[in-house]
Amino acid sequence: MPNSLEFHPLSQNFPLLSESELADLAADIETKGLKEPLWIYQGKILDGRNRYLACQKLGIEPTIQQYGGKDPLGFVVSMNLYRRHLTYDQRVGYAVQLREEYAKQAKLRQLSRLKQYSGTVTRQSGERLGESAGQAAETLKVSKSAVEEVIAEEKQTPGTIQSLILGKSTVRSIRAKRRKRKKP
Repeated sequence: MPNSLEFHPLSQNFPLLSESELADLAADIETKGLKEPLWIYQGKILDGRNRYLACQKLGIEPTIQQYGGKDPLGFVVSMNLYRRHLTYDQRVGYAVQLREEYAKQAKLRQLSRLKQYSGTVTRQSGERLGESAGQAAETLKVSKSAVEEVIAEEKQTPGTIQSLILGKSTVRSIRAKRRKRKKP
């Protein structure tokens, strides 16, 4: 069994299971077998971190499959979004985190086109340059305005995103806090 597979940075946009949930997963794998392979991209686990940890606990060799697609971030989101039964507020928190990844991808595309077209950046059909918040919101099926408000609140109150993801606050409460702060 591979002893030291690393987690791909894109896989870390979603949290690991708690110890008790991981124990439950390991027990399920032990009785029913591993149903979904670990997905590997760039030599690291893109999806399947919890399955990997459960297999390590059991001493079981996991099934490994190479990811060969062109959108590894979209793959991670697709594999985790509905499986985790996230609330709307948690999805907003994750959208804020994913926005940074989409912004990095957009920057790389821009730089690539700058080199390719020697100084002129062209917008390809369907591509939204500078719209990473909108893209993340669309991917996680939340409103862009909620994502933007949480981004703004995180700047004023660090920890806002984590609070949303952990279910300790809501977009509604963040909006109320921001409105209250704006009133003289």
